[in-house]
Amino acid sequence: MNVDPGVVARRGERLGALLRATDPPVPAMVYPAERVARAARHRVVVRWRAAAAIAVLLAAALGVAPVRAWIVRTVRAVWSGAATRRSAPVATPSAAEAASRVAFTPAAMCDSPGV
Repeated sequence: MNVDPGVVARRGERLGALLRATDPPVPAMVYPAERVARAARHRVVVRWRAAAAIAVLLAAALGVAPVRAWIVRTVRAVWSGAATRRSAPVATPSAAEAASRVAFTPAAMCDSPGV
C-alpha cells in the first residue's frame, strides 16, 4: 500500500489542530510560585524550631533529679514492655484442652461418603 507522505503530514496536522482545540484551558495558579516556596521554607523553619525547643526542654528536664528519674523509669518501662512482647513464649494447650477440641472437615475432603 503506497501512501503519500504529504497526506500523512496533512492528516497529522489536522488531527493535531483538533486535539489542541479540545484541550481544556489550563487554570491559573491560585497562589504564585514564590508564595508556595516561601510557605515551604517557613514549614522547615517551624520544624527546626520545634525540634530545638524539645531538645532544650529535655536537656533542662535532665538537670532536675525528679524529672530525670521519671524519664529513666518511663524509658525502662517502655523498653521492658517492648522486650517482653518480642520474646513472649507461645502458650501450648494442656492435654485436657487438646482433647476437648473439635475440628470440622468439609464432606468433600473426607475419604468415605458417610463421614
